[in-house]
Amino acid sequence: GHGTATEGQYRNVGTTGGTSPEGARVSDTDPSHYYGKVRENASIRIEKATNGHDADHAPGPSIEVGESVAWTYRVTNTGDVRLTNITVSDDQGVAVSCPKSQLNPGESMTCTGHGTATEGQYRNVGTAQGTSPGNTTVSDDDPSHYWGRVIDRDGDGVLDGDDLCPGTVIPEATVPRRKLRPNRWALFDGDHTFDTVRKGKGKGTAHSYTTTDTGGCSCEQIIAARGLGKGHTKHGCSNGAMKDWVARVQGAGKGALAAAPSAAEEAREAPSSYALEGSYPNPFNPQTTITFALPEAAHVRLSVYDVLGRQVRVLVEGRREAGRHAVAWEASGLPSGTYLVRLETPERHFTQTVQLIK
Repeated sequence: GHGTATEGQYRNVGTTGGTSPEGARVSDTDPSHYYGKVRENASIRIEKATNGHDADHAPGPSIEVGESVAWTYRVTNTGDVRLTNITVSDDQGVAVSCPKSQLNPGESMTCTGHGTATEGQYRNVGTAQGTSPGNTTVSDDDPSHYWGRVIDRDGDGVLDGDDLCPGTVIPEATVPRRKLRPNRWALFDGDHTFDTVRKGKGKGTAHSYTTTDTGGCSCEQIIAARGLGKGHTKHGCSNGAMKDWVARVQGAGKGALAAAPSAAEEAREAPSSYALEGSYPNPFNPQTTITFALPEAAHVRLSVYDVLGRQVRVLVEGRREAGRHAVAWEASGLPSGTYLVRLETPERHFTQTVQLIK
C-alpha cells in the first residue's frame, strides 16, 4: 500500500484472513508505526550596533575614551519553527543580557551589553545561537566597531594621553616678524623633536627658527622643572631649557638629546615592519603629509574617514615598493574636525587621528 506521511506519530495495523477446507475462518494482525517529522527551516539572525550605529566596518562611531558604550544585539527567528535555548555572547567578554530564551518564527528581541570606551580602534563580535524542535543548532554572528578618541580637555593642542602638564592652556607660539637670534618655539606637532620652520613673509626678510613640541607645558613649567636649564628670552623659553626638556620627554637625561637623523640617513634605513608613522603638521590647515613604512613591496590602501565612519578620500590604492612613503593630503574642501587616517596592509590595519582646524 502507499500513502503520504502526516505530521507526528502514525500507527496502522495490517489484518489478513482466510477460510480452511473445513470452513474455519482464520486471521492475523500486525501493527506498524512511523513518526512524521516536519522538514525544518530553522535559522537565526543577529544585528549588532554600537551606540545605535550599525558599524559593521571600521572605524565606526567616534567615542571619547572613558565614556560609556552601549551595544544592542537584535536577534530574530528567521525560520519557520520555534527556537529555544537562545543565547547571545560577545567575543570581547561583554556581559550580554536578553529578555528571553525562546522565539517563535518571525519574532525578535533586543539584548544589551555595556562597557567603557578604550583608546584606538575597537572591534567586537556578537553571536546568537538557538535550538530547533529537531535538536538542530543554528547560529549567526555580526561585528561592530568604534574608535576611542583621546581628547584635549585643556585646549593646549596636546591630547590628554600625551599631555605632560594637564590643565595648562598654551597658545601656539607665533614667529615674530622681526629678525631674532635662533630660538626654541612651542609648536605642537606631537613628535617631541626640534624642527626648523620659516616665518611667513612680512615686513622683514624671512628667517628660520627652531621649534619643538613642549608636551603641553608652559615655558615657566619647563624652567621650573628640576634639573633643567634656567631662564627664558622675551619671545620663548631658553635654548638650554627647551633642549633639556625635549631630552626628558624622550626619556633621556639632561643634555642627552641625540641629533635627529638626516633625511638621507632615514631613507637608507629599511623599515623592519609595516607602520603608519604619522602626519605632519597635525593639527593642520589645509594640508598635511602622511608617512607610512613598508618592509617589503606590497599592495596597500591609504584612506581617510570622518568620525561617523564615512570615507572622504582614498589617497593610495595599489602596489608600493619597500621603504618610507610620504603622501600629501589637501583638505581645503572639508570642514574642521577630527578625521581618521587608515592604512591597510597585508599584515594588519593601522588607524590614526588628525585634526583639521580652519
